[in-house]
Amino acid sequence: MQLENILLNKVSGLWLRINTFIVRLLCQLFTLFPSFLKHKKITHDVLLFPHAFKGNTGYSLRFEQFFPNFKENGISYSIVNDGTDEEEYAVSNAKNHFGYNVMKVRILWSRFNWVLKSGKYSCVYIQRGLPPLFFDIKIPFLEALLQSINPNIIVDYRDWETDRKSTRLNSSH
Repeated sequence: MQLENILLNKVSGLWLRINTFIVRLLCQLFTLFPSFLKHKKITHDVLLFPHAFKGNTGYSLRFEQFFPNFKENGISYSIVNDGTDEEEYAVSNAKNHFGYNVMKVRILWSRFNWVLKSGKYSCVYIQRGLPPLFFDIKIPFLEALLQSINPNIIVDYRDWETDRKSTRLNSSH
């Protein structure tokens, strides 16, 4: 059983690295020729990329509170839901990393697909970074492609929830 877990971890890790390489290569190619991906007609107002998964407290605090306001003001939006908090919790606490790596591959391709569609939106809102759970990515290739397709981007990289609990919080924030 231990050998099986080690083998699953190695194979799924390799699968994740191969998919990350492919998406990165596609992003670099599309960044060179963004005019093919730009949409001539804006059909929606806001595209939301949450960092947290649906069901997470951070998701509710940061996004769901705005939905009634969007509806009231006739703002059309799409929210990228790559999974649920329960799913992320289950795979991250498994004995092997196979499920976690498979989920990361699915999220990576989902986010890539949404970035390609981003030209149909007036504005894109990103919470922290485009691919959640990818703490080891050093080159923001998805963000570079997004910027070449839709330059109207808001990045909320500040975690006010953490700042609120921090003892270092002062008036300069």
